Amino acid sequence: AIVGEGNGWAWDLKFLLSKLVFLVGIGACVWLMTSNRVATIAVMSSAAFIGFFYFRFNHPVYFNLTYAPWIVYGYLNWVRAIDLRQVFKIKNSWIGSVAIVFVASMFSLFGGTPKEGSILFGALHFSGLIGVTIASRKSRVLSRNVIVLFVLWIALALATAPHWLIFLDALSKSSTVYDNSN
Repeated sequence: AIVGEGNGWAWDLKFLLSKLVFLVGIGACVWLMTSNRVATIAVMSSAAFIGFFYFRFNHPVYFNLTYAPWIVYGYLNWVRAIDLRQVFKIKNSWIGSVAIVFVASMFSLFGGTPKEGSILFGALHFSGLIGVTIASRKSRVLSRNVIVLFVLWIALALATAPHWLIFLDALSKSSTVYDNSN
């Protein structure tokens, strides 16, 4: 949209590319869970028509949802790596998954509106915590994964601080008609 100098065609292209990134992410998640081409194509093509896209048409929150499947994909990949590590003793297979979660989380927070992005961010990472905790069957594996999760979340908090600090500052200075109880 910036390269197109704010013209309509540039925004249309941005919305289309955003939906494409979302659909490929959904497809990657379904493929990772099922390894079924038919299910992947069916879910991928039907996900383009979820009600959210019609309810929030031409709104910046649209771009927060774009990267949500990629956060889920990173966590699903991490859970799969935990299982592979416990069965086949494969080491460090989780590093790429954590990197995917980190990058997708950054894009998700910076992509759209802060309020909806924060809620989506919290829900996705809470579900990732549940998945990683359940997949970690041994206490040593669980403690290592929880430490990695906290390091990931601290790194995300530090990397995205300029974004959420501005949001918190604006929120503290905002006012509504309900502030005065007359």
